[in-house]
Parts: sequence; C-alpha cells; structure tokens
Amino acid sequence: GGDGGGDEALVRAKHPGARLFLVNSEEAVYEGLENGNCDLILTNLGQWSRFRYNKQANPRCELEWVGRVFRFLNGGFAVTSDSGTLCTNLIRDAINLHLLEMIEENVIEQALDREYERTATVNCDEETTSLTSSGIVNGDDDSNRLDI
Repeated sequence: GGDGGGDEALVRAKHPGARLFLVNSEEAVYEGLENGNCDLILTNLGQWSRFRYNKQANPRCELEWVGRVFRFLNGGFAVTSDSGTLCTNLIRDAINLHLLEMIEENVIEQALDREYERTATVNCDEETTSLTSSGIVNGDDDSNRLDI
C-alpha cells in the first residue's frame, strides 16, 4: 500500500517480473483485492489483523494469510540519542525494558486483540472457510482471494 517506498524497491529487486499496482491507502489495497484488481497483496501483520475482521475489506470472510513473511522488521520506541548530557539513552532504555516486559507477558498482544475485537465489523470466526490442497477456498476459484 501507500507510495511504495522501500517495500516497493525491495519487491522489485527480488521479483523484477512482478506487476505492482500501487495505491494511496491500506484501505485501497484491500479494496483492490476485493474488486478483483489484485490477486494478492503484500501487507504487514498489523494491517492484516486490522482488516481481516473488516466487513468492507473482507465481507465474505474469504481472505487467508498465504505464504510466508517477506521481510521481518522489529520496531522500537524512537528517542533521539545523545552523548550522555540529556539522559535520553536512559529514557530509551527504560522504555524499551518496559516494552520488552509487556511483550513477554503478552500485554501488547492481548491489548491489540481486544482492539481488533472492539473494531471488528464482521465475525469471520463463525465462517467455515477451508483451503483445499489445490489452493481453492470453498471450491470457488473465481472468488478465491489470496493475502500475503
């Protein structure tokens, strides 16, 4: 999604023959998938988790995560580092310590799950969608949508 940037350059470098369709928003990425302009998308876990239960992006609960992680990146709290005069390293380290503890105790994952449940507009857990060995979802290859 978005303007491409570093992700676009990386995909083009690793897959020079890929036909890329760049859009202006993450919503437009899923809209392109839903309306058939795209066969698959490249997204991040946060966006996938958000749009998986969005009725506009996934009205029939057919989206599936297919494939593997393309590139794994860790995020961190952004604090400008200094040479020791302003103590920003201490602040950064203290915040990072607390974030790591929250990650280990699943506090962040649980909070995200609650947020996804709160904002969900479709309940895909009630749907019975299965992927057959041929890769066809529910036996309908015309409506099959892949999500990476």
